[in-house]
Amino acid sequence: MTALARTRSESLVALRGLGRSALIGSTAAMAAGLLAGGIGSRIAMSLVAVADPSATGLLTANDNRVGEMSTGGSLFLALTATLVSAFHGGVLYIASGRLLPGSTVVRGLMFGAALLCVFGTGIIDPTNRDFVRFASPAWDIGLFAGLFVAFGLVASGVGAAMERRLPSADAELGPSFALAGVGLIALWVVIAVLVLADGDPYLVAVFGGAIAVSTLAHLRPGRLASGIGCAFLAGISAVGGIELVRAIVDIVSRDARFS
Repeated sequence: MTALARTRSESLVALRGLGRSALIGSTAAMAAGLLAGGIGSRIAMSLVAVADPSATGLLTANDNRVGEMSTGGSLFLALTATLVSAFHGGVLYIASGRLLPGSTVVRGLMFGAALLCVFGTGIIDPTNRDFVRFASPAWDIGLFAGLFVAFGLVASGVGAAMERRLPSADAELGPSFALAGVGLIALWVVIAVLVLADGDPYLVAVFGGAIAVSTLAHLRPGRLASGIGCAFLAGISAVGGIELVRAIVDIVSRDARFS
């Protein structure tokens, strides 16, 4: 086999592996988004109403009524959470989540904690007065932080089940995996355009790094690539975690001023 033929063969294998991971990661993230993000967030709002009965029926910052579950609102929330999760959680799961050490549960807890650090301020937002209007900040923050952990556990469980049952990248479905790999690359281009348009340097680093780590893990699989993937997730979690702590302190201190 010539060097050119060998390179093409290795690239095809990497593309098939990337496609297989894309299928597993996106499916795991969508399932987690539906259960934890869609259904879970509705349950969280109901628990807010349980802790603070006086809040029942009041409008949140997103124009939802506390303690009320309309069919249309629940379906919209579930669909939105599923689609958003396919982008955010799916890319990070492909890049690093599947490479974390430990059992399925341990990986899920670690991945959920990482997602909380990286994306937590998008939900636990100090500018959102709902955290000081309803129940208590500690209760509200705990509920919504728990959704990220639940997301990680569901994604890890679904991902592990698919890893066991899905044929390998060089099996009969290899061409299909290669096609999925091309689709993932196209999706990454869309994400890159959206992130660059937003202009947030942190998100650029998160998604840009995830794309680079995912590519490396499939071109050069092994301990080094796995170590880089885990180190990348730890790094962005540390940076995001600092901002999350600041947001929580801001919410709690604002509650103290209003109490």
